[in-house]
Amino acid sequence: MFQIESLVVGPFRMNAYLLHCPETGEGVLVDPGDEAPRLLSLVEKRGVALKAIWLTHAHIDHLGAVPALRKALGVPVSLHQGDRILAEAAKEQAALLGVGGRYEGVKADTLLKGNETLSFGPWRLRVLHTPGHSPGSCCFHYDGGGSDDLVVTGDTLFAGSVGRTDLPGGNTDHLFASIRFKLLTLPTGTRIFPGHGAPSTIGEEIAGNPFLTD
Repeated sequence: MFQIESLVVGPFRMNAYLLHCPETGEGVLVDPGDEAPRLLSLVEKRGVALKAIWLTHAHIDHLGAVPALRKALGVPVSLHQGDRILAEAAKEQAALLGVGGRYEGVKADTLLKGNETLSFGPWRLRVLHTPGHSPGSCCFHYDGGGSDDLVVTGDTLFAGSVGRTDLPGGNTDHLFASIRFKLLTLPTGTRIFPGHGAPSTIGEEIAGNPFLTD
């Protein structure tokens, strides 16, 4: 099984994830939102040959470190096509949120459509397009056939909560449809690694998430 490690970065306290294979040394960063030096240090400490950056969506707290990491490592960036404009307008996002002008627009190397398979080393994860928090929000699902199942959910689903929909491009109906039909249909033991807060499982969210009760 590959390893997954998180760093909580930036003023938005966002979970950036390093997924890496101990056998091949290959890995990817998911949502490097801030603090590029810390993320680079983790990659170097683990001896990871970074192959790509995957973004669950294009809000600034999830992509703030991309320009610096891309410059340092020369790795490609994958993002759903529905969030292309958001990614390229990072400066405008920052101005709207009143957090200053240090954010740079990001142009993805690969625009995803959903249902693709992304890989590093021998490991394959499927792209689940889960719009609602943003038009191009995605989750990355690893089907391990049992206890190894996991999904990186970005800001679509959290432990005990769901993503906000009051930012530009948000849609509440789409969010709950994405959660109900793309995530809650996964095996109940599937581990959830969200964009903020603690990990959970699909079963725990079905049983106790107050936003998902009928």
